[in-house]
Amino acid sequence: MAGNNNEAEIICGQLMDAVRAMMNPTTPPQVRLNAFKHCEQFKEASSPELGIQCAILLSTKQPTDTIVRHYGLKLLEDIIKIKWNDMTPQQKLGVKESAIAIMQNGIQDILKEPNHIKDAIARIIV
Repeated sequence: MAGNNNEAEIICGQLMDAVRAMMNPTTPPQVRLNAFKHCEQFKEASSPELGIQCAILLSTKQPTDTIVRHYGLKLLEDIIKIKWNDMTPQQKLGVKESAIAIMQNGIQDILKEPNHIKDAIARIIV
C-alpha cells in the first residue's frame, strides 16, 4: 500500500502543477492546453481508487491554495459521477466516509472558507 500512496503523492503533485498552470494567466496557451489535457486524461483513465485518493489529497485544507482544493473537490465529484458504477461497495463506502470527513474536518472556519469551496463540498455530499 505504501507504493500506492507514494504513487498517489507523485500524481497529485503533477496534478497540482497542472492546475496551477491552467489557472495562471501568464501560462502560455500551449502549456495551459497540455495541463488541461493532463487533468482530463487522469480523470478518465485513472482507477476509481487512485482518482479518489488523489481527489481527497488535493481537497484537504493542507494545500492552502484554494484553486487546488477546489480542483480536488471537483475531481472527487467527477470521479463519483463517472466511475460510481465501476466502484466496489467498499470503495463507495470509502467515498461516502471521505466526503463526510472532508465536511467535518477538511474545511477552514466556516466564516473564513471561500464560498466556492463550501459549494463544492455541498455538491459532493448531495
